[in-house]
Amino acid sequence: MGWQDFSSETMQTFARELQIMNREWGLELTTCGESIDLSPWGVEHGRCIDDRLMVRLFSEDRKLMAFLGARPALFGKMEWEYMKDKGQRKECGCIVSKDIGMYNTCPHLCRYCYANTSESAVMKNRQGHASTNESIVPF
Repeated sequence: MGWQDFSSETMQTFARELQIMNREWGLELTTCGESIDLSPWGVEHGRCIDDRLMVRLFSEDRKLMAFLGARPALFGKMEWEYMKDKGQRKECGCIVSKDIGMYNTCPHLCRYCYANTSESAVMKNRQGHASTNESIVPF
């Protein structure tokens, strides 16, 4: 059958049921690029390149905080300018970033991944890989 887009109603039903299951798991539930608000069911808008997470985990890193424009605010919290990556979809919450990987090298072969064009391309590139190489792909 393949895949299908969820309707808003289906997304809300899915989020509600996922929230029920998550009572046992206790995970932080997030989506990627959804235009609807699922927060009533404990699902927040996620970001692959997440400035909020960086500030939370690395607030002592002066260079990173300077890049993000993060500064202490009232009551010890941090505030910063949101730097949306304009090259992404409208609903995407990622901030500006630069890829450091190489296309057609990841052996996980996730169906949704943009970084691999085909399994054969990945296998070809990985054949020449040695853990002592500086690069994933031999040149």
